[in-house]
Amino acid sequence: MRPDRTLPPGQPLSLHLAAGDEVMCTSGLLHLAATGPWLGEAWAPPALQLPAGRSWRASEDLWVKLEGIRQPSRFRLTAVQPP
Repeated sequence: MRPDRTLPPGQPLSLHLAAGDEVMCTSGLLHLAATGPWLGEAWAPPALQLPAGRSWRASEDLWVKLEGIRQPSRFRLTAVQPP
């Protein structure tokens, strides 16, 4: 398991996730936006909010943009284990 990472408010972070990778908000509030071939590689509106204790799993390989809201937020990335 990887350690938690801190994300200051207003400083977005882009991450490439493999199918099955999971992002969990461990404190604060995160906005999560995804991009992929179905969007022509454009960012989707930040429609998903992850409050502390909630997680989101990538259904396919894609890029996500995380952004802390109003306060520093912490998150944990759990990567899929190779076979």
